[in-house]
Amino acid sequence: MIVFKLSQSLRKYILLIGLMSLPVLLIGQEKKTLAILDLDAIGVSAQEAQVLTNRLRSNLVNLGVYQVIDRGLMEQILLEQDFQMTGCTSNECAVEVGRLLGAQLMLAGSIGKIGFLFSMELRIIDVQTGGIIRSVSQDIEGDISKVLTEGIPEAAQKIVAAEESPPSRPSPPAEVPAPIKTGILNITSTPEALLIIDGQEMGITPLASLELSVGSHMITLRQAGYETLDTSLVVVANRLAFLQVDLKPTFGLVSILSNPPGATVRIEGGIVGITPVDSLVLGAASQGVIIALNRYDIVDTILVANKDEVTTLLVDLKPRFGWLSLEGTPIDARVWVDGQEIGTAPLEQVPMDSGQYHLQISKELFRTLDTNITIAARQSIHFSYDLPPQVGNVSILSAPAGAKTVLNSRDIGVTPLSSQTLSAGVYQLKLSLEGYSTSDTTFTVIDGQNTFISLNLVSEYGRLTVKGTSGAEVQVDGRVLGLSPIISQRFHNGDYDLQATKIRYLPFQEQFHILSDKETTVLLEMQKKPIVPAVVLSTLLPGTGQFYLGKKVRGIVFLAAAAGAGSMAVIHHLGMLSSYDQYFYHREMYASATDFETMSTEKELALQSFDGMKAAEKNRNYMIGVFGVAWFINIVEVFF
Repeated sequence: MIVFKLSQSLRKYILLIGLMSLPVLLIGQEKKTLAILDLDAIGVSAQEAQVLTNRLRSNLVNLGVYQVIDRGLMEQILLEQDFQMTGCTSNECAVEVGRLLGAQLMLAGSIGKIGFLFSMELRIIDVQTGGIIRSVSQDIEGDISKVLTEGIPEAAQKIVAAEESPPSRPSPPAEVPAPIKTGILNITSTPEALLIIDGQEMGITPLASLELSVGSHMITLRQAGYETLDTSLVVVANRLAFLQVDLKPTFGLVSILSNPPGATVRIEGGIVGITPVDSLVLGAASQGVIIALNRYDIVDTILVANKDEVTTLLVDLKPRFGWLSLEGTPIDARVWVDGQEIGTAPLEQVPMDSGQYHLQISKELFRTLDTNITIAARQSIHFSYDLPPQVGNVSILSAPAGAKTVLNSRDIGVTPLSSQTLSAGVYQLKLSLEGYSTSDTTFTVIDGQNTFISLNLVSEYGRLTVKGTSGAEVQVDGRVLGLSPIISQRFHNGDYDLQATKIRYLPFQEQFHILSDKETTVLLEMQKKPIVPAVVLSTLLPGTGQFYLGKKVRGIVFLAAAAGAGSMAVIHHLGMLSSYDQYFYHREMYASATDFETMSTEKELALQSFDGMKAAEKNRNYMIGVFGVAWFINIVEVFF
């Protein structure tokens, strides 16, 4: 039994964690403590097995027959004992877990799936004896949801029914282990404190897995500024006890907050910190407090710290300034106050000391606004502005006239244009007229002034004529112009690359330059390709000679015909070899046969294999002939 002797003035109680794991709490109770291990997953996922385990635990808790240990408490205790539950499926492991948890009974088992049938096997193990005192089997046909909603509740009912009506033939008890004469103590305190057991210092809390002898022990916790706690603890053999203690301060605790934070706090003239000040230990008496923050009124008050209580002081500081908000058009205007720039508009709640100020708002290409404003303490001023733009006039001329005029990517008409009103600033002007090069320029419009612009447009076209070898396909920079000769094709000024191709001729390539209003002539002098390389290529590989001469379609036809005939010849040859092997196999089987029926069968199979071999050989020879004809015609075609 665990006994705590607490002073009447102790503000908080000692919390015992793991109530179900302490046998002292079970004295006088009829319910047995039960710990449940995760079901072993066979043919189902680990996540599904854990969900089913949790549902089984909930059902047993609701039935109220057992004192079921919480899963979180189990994990905490086993973690502190450095025990790994992974793979814990045997009865011996379950007994070891039960002893660490202080449980009387352990529930273990498995959930498996075969086809559409789920099979659940559960067993109750007596931790004291290590024997299985009952088992439950449950088969459910359907899906996993049916196991969760129907199978688990039925299994829980069977377990409870077995508890209420114990079996007539219990399992024989296992060998009883020798009694353990020690127990385990885990202890925590708020705040951390020195732990003394029976006059011996054990260390600073929290402490875990302290092994103590069976019997009564004197527990003492000490911490400066807190009352010493003395209590007694009875340790029970082979049981784990938890002790959590809140120590009582001998002084009052004070928390000081301010809005806004960051204020300096003085108590009885001494600086104690910057707000927020938390858990400040003060004597139980009235004390003067001063809270000060730059640009805010000072707060001077009295604070009473009550013994054994936490006192919170919250102060709303009153500002000695006001706020300025500013918005308008255009945005991003620069803002000055008394000659000092404070940012760009819009501005929101800018703090300013109370008083009068000179406000200036300006932006490039807009006229500047100058005015005076007054800021009052703890008040907000919202100021709106609208800066008028700076403007000037511009006139635009071109030679020849009628050019499309684009100003800063906006079409404004055709030249001539006169007295166009524009906002002051820099503009990009573009004039374009068909047959003439586009003209670009940049100009600046100045507030209140007239600007004149005149541009001469330059013609951008010349002409190309291609003579010489006729019937050649002519391309310029990859674009097909047609068959030579090409007469007076119009081109923009610039450099170009000309290519010409013709069957049986070597490719022709030449660069040329087009000048405005000028005729450029290119003379094609194409050379015929030699016939010998084409013959050699077609002899080596059908179709390649045609590719060399530029006859791509014929090259593809010959290459495909030769490849097809050759492939079919190879296929038929492989078929012939396969039939040949089968023929000799069945001949040997025929020769070694001892009964007439087997001899007849093997003879028939051998004849069939022989016929297949002859047919494959005939087809192979035919395809070889086709290949040879295609190869010969391919060579002859090169000359035409």
